[in-house]
Amino acid sequence: MLKRTLLLISLSIPALGHTAAYQCKTNGQTVFSDQPCGEDARRIQVKAPARIGGGSMLGKSG
Repeated sequence: MLKRTLLLISLSIPALGHTAAYQCKTNGQTVFSDQPCGEDARRIQVKAPARIGGGSMLGKSG
C-alpha cells in the first residue's frame, strides 16, 4: 500500500508544474495571471528555472 501511494505521489508531482500562464495589459501595466486577465490576454510558456548543482542523487553511493 505504501509503495502504491509513493508511486502515485511521484508520478503526480511533475504534473503540478504544467499550468497555463497569461499575459495582458491592464491600465498600461503588464499583468501575469493563471486565468485570462483581459480581452488581449495571451497565453505564454513559462520554463522552469535551471537546476543548480549536479544531477540527481539516485544511483550514487556514499
